[in-house]
Amino acid sequence: MGKTDQLPERSRGMLARYVDDMNTVMGEIHRVLAQKGEAVLVVGDSTIQGIFVRNSRALAYLGRANGLTLKSVRRRRLLENRRYLPPPERKISGKLLRSRMREEVILTFSKNLKADIKPGVHR
Repeated sequence: MGKTDQLPERSRGMLARYVDDMNTVMGEIHRVLAQKGEAVLVVGDSTIQGIFVRNSRALAYLGRANGLTLKSVRRRRLLENRRYLPPPERKISGKLLRSRMREEVILTFSKNLKADIKPGVHR
């Protein structure tokens, strides 16, 4: 995910909860996804307190750990006039978002029919 060890403890804890939650989500995607179905997730890699965090890399790992195959990764720049959070008229919050998130990452997964693993990342 990046140099997350350089983040304050509170931020590391928040990321750990996010990863744990997303592990559960990926397990559920594997469970409910049709044999030939695809799951498309759109996430934003971001910057937290000056540290770049690749959420997309974590989700790719969690998908594989949960019996999914990563079929494609696309990146798309977030244009300022196309953002809806925060609202465009809020200049200060717009600057904050611009400094944290500049692109979205589109991950496409399918069910790994050959995987002989028990889905889930176990600690």
